[in-house]
Amino acid sequence: MIENKYVSYKRKKRSKLRRASEGMTAAIILIAFIITAAGIAFVILTMGSEMQLELGNVGQEGKDAASSALQVEGGIVTGYSTAGTTVTGFAFNVKLVLPTGQVDLSSDAITVWLKIGSDEEVECTYEGAAFSTLAAAGANNDDEYYIGWPSGSGDVITSSEMARFYVSATTANGAIESEDVVIILNTGVATLKITKTIPIGLVTGVNLL
Repeated sequence: MIENKYVSYKRKKRSKLRRASEGMTAAIILIAFIITAAGIAFVILTMGSEMQLELGNVGQEGKDAASSALQVEGGIVTGYSTAGTTVTGFAFNVKLVLPTGQVDLSSDAITVWLKIGSDEEVECTYEGAAFSTLAAAGANNDDEYYIGWPSGSGDVITSSEMARFYVSATTANGAIESEDVVIILNTGVATLKITKTIPIGLVTGVNLL
């Protein structure tokens, strides 16, 4: 009888220990879940903040690019240094894409590139003085550009202004019939790329629409 009481006591004690152990295990698992969830939440919050910041930067960059975007107003008028041989002068007007914003067109703020046919892109230098005619522009025998103002003045173009670009190629780098001409204006934020093909029958004053 005494032995049975002892066995019963040991059984109850083991049962209590088992329940205590199970409770401790459950508590440890619960704590582990809480720590893991907290870690995941921290990572998500951190990523969310970084993504929000990045989206803000992208949005601002997009806004800056849009407000600095230029478009061609009309076509490109051609000129040549030697009639019927090669086209060496190009003129075109540009305006802002949006009705707001402004773009600095000063020589130290933009870059003008010219590519004719299979030749490599050439960076044009700022002439600093107006070309009297497109033929005179090409006769300079240098890859240059000049900016005039049919509407507006100064170095900064706004929504109410229009700038006229005169771009000249060297005589040796002139465009022949059926050859592609690429002019690239880089404003530092946005880029305007113009690609036109020289038509058959070279005459001055052709508008490459």
